[in-house]
Amino acid sequence: MKKYIFQLLTLVLGITSCDSYTDIHQVYLEDGEIVYLQKVDSIATHAGKERIQFKLWYNNGDRLTKTVIYYNEYKDSVVIDLTNKLKSGKDSLNFMVDLPETNYNFNVINFNVFNQRSLAVPHFASSYGEMYQATLKNRLIKSSSKLSDGAGFQVEWFTPSVSYAGMELEYNGSKGKEIVTIMNESEITISELPTDNKFRYRTFFFPEETAIDSIPCEWSKDIVLE
Repeated sequence: MKKYIFQLLTLVLGITSCDSYTDIHQVYLEDGEIVYLQKVDSIATHAGKERIQFKLWYNNGDRLTKTVIYYNEYKDSVVIDLTNKLKSGKDSLNFMVDLPETNYNFNVINFNVFNQRSLAVPHFASSYGEMYQATLKNRLIKSSSKLSDGAGFQVEWFTPSVSYAGMELEYNGSKGKEIVTIMNESEITISELPTDNKFRYRTFFFPEETAIDSIPCEWSKDIVLE
């Protein structure tokens, strides 16, 4: 007798448990199964001056209509129209987005014509501008002097930092304002003297190793040639 009572209780508890399980999941079953699209395969970004270059990789992206890049905790977004831009199979897309200087936490989501969406793919990137520029210091001059024959002048600099991207030197020449681009040279010779006997320069730096833009310091003060 006790055996039958135990079996009856087990059956009742089992039915009750199943009902509870169904109740818990009913909210998810009422609207049908959620279908997620394919996510972007991977994301690469390159920092710039108040802009960021994106490269997104897709698998069968021809089935998608748009990619939305959310930022500022989903309050702002950039919409990338994918119509006729991707082929079946593996493909990628390059584009530039203008963004104010700051650090960004992005979430990238794909959509199709039925407004079905993929899961978000997070990505971190930065753009640079005046705040970064304010931290930069010009490459130091080792010496500057007129040539002995008076036909020009020479400038020598110390070794630059690892983020160095180049320099510009500006002076007033016989034909007006002249700007000379300096890359890897540590010393340059200009074959004419400035009409006002002075020059100035500025140094460019890459904010990140893979940056697409270099950012300059402010112009130096005028340097008078002795």
